[in-house]
Amino acid sequence: MRKIVTRNLKVGQWRIQLSHEIGGHEVEGVFLKGNRNRPWPIIQVSEEEFFKRFPADQPDESVLRGIPSMWVQRGSLLYLWPSPAHEWTLEIRMIKREKEVA
Repeated sequence: MRKIVTRNLKVGQWRIQLSHEIGGHEVEGVFLKGNRNRPWPIIQVSEEEFFKRFPADQPDESVLRGIPSMWVQRGSLLYLWPSPAHEWTLEIRMIKREKEVA
């Protein structure tokens, strides 16, 4: 079963908290929506590749701004790179996790 969560991104917002929405779901895809409301896919990368660009503890002012083109999930946090230079709508598509059989 799929679930779609939308968030309005503010300029410079590169961390998104998903703790309430995540329960029993995993992120399947992340998309930007602009003026025409069409979803534009953002590429998922590994944590290693993502955090080579900047360390997670870097201050928000030093994060490059532009059109987000990649994302990574770490626990219930979703990180975008680069940080948005404009306001966007972020569409997060989630899928129900399969239960593990013991």
